[in-house]
Amino acid sequence: MVFIAGANGIGKSTFLKQISGSLPSRGSICIDEKTVASYSLKERALRIGFLEQQHPIYFPLTVKDLVVMGRYAHKASLESYSTEDYAQVALVLEELGVAYLYDKNFLNLSGGEQQLCLLAQLALQNPDIILLDEPTQSLDLHNKERIFDWMEKQVNEKGKIVLCVTHDLHWITKKKGYLLPMSNSTIELLPLSEALVLETIDKLKRQAL
Repeated sequence: MVFIAGANGIGKSTFLKQISGSLPSRGSICIDEKTVASYSLKERALRIGFLEQQHPIYFPLTVKDLVVMGRYAHKASLESYSTEDYAQVALVLEELGVAYLYDKNFLNLSGGEQQLCLLAQLALQNPDIILLDEPTQSLDLHNKERIFDWMEKQVNEKGKIVLCVTHDLHWITKKKGYLLPMSNSTIELLPLSEALVLETIDKLKRQAL
């Protein structure tokens, strides 16, 4: 688990987009010694899942039909979603505490509820690498904790790699993993510790003055 910190505009979102392959990079980004650019769209979807900050959806869609789309990479061409797929939708929504949204119109949900539903879609995609760009920004305190716990579960129980851009640094002081402070003069991956997180928070406050 890698948390990415830094001031607004420093390039955190761009970094995730380059890893996902949605933006080109000047160097080569590789997974298992194969460049991300050389993966097919389906192969990439099985390896990388990306929850961006912006997710424009402008047409009516039930939550169950939105979330089940996470299974597309696991389907053959033109294969329909099955009863089992929708059963998995119900399970992941329950895991994220939003089972009550199953039949709701996505457009009628709050920003926080929409965020949790999109995370459920990513969970159903079940990629090896999970990229999250400020996934807790629209959430209340209870759901922030739920999402940080969900991230830990992906790493500790399912063997996933999670890279998460976050400004909620106080929530990660007791977490295990790494911090990538992108506002430092030298950008390097550092083992997480409470002292490192508090130092990073203080440095970001001073840079903002």
